[in-house]
Amino acid sequence: MMEFLLIVFILATAALAWLLFRQHRQLAQLRNISSAAIDAAREEGRADSRRRSRSTSLGQAIEHFVPFMADFPFDPKDAKFLGNPVDYVVFAGLREEDRVDEVVFVEVKSGKSALTKRERSLKEAIEVGRVKYWVQTVPT
Repeated sequence: MMEFLLIVFILATAALAWLLFRQHRQLAQLRNISSAAIDAAREEGRADSRRRSRSTSLGQAIEHFVPFMADFPFDPKDAKFLGNPVDYVVFAGLREEDRVDEVVFVEVKSGKSALTKRERSLKEAIEVGRVKYWVQTVPT
């Protein structure tokens, strides 16, 4: 009887060890799949970041040449680059006539880019006339 119980105990222990090993192997496979998915998503994010960075850098470089493009409707000498929150302020007529006929805010966009929230708020302020001229006097 004791031998029978010992054999049952050994078989039960072996079965339990086999089940635990199988479960451990399945978890390891899931962990590897998850790790591979995380690595793939991370690499995809990095590639997207590189694409966006290149696009942004190219756009920023092109911004500096816009006044010299054939379809730019103002004298390039009248355009002053700011970059942020608007790309250019054009003082139309300043170089030619030594007086400003018009002040134009120019935002340069390429591809599918749209105005940011900040740029839209600036455009709105200009369009509704919330624009002032301020002279700051500095004590000497």
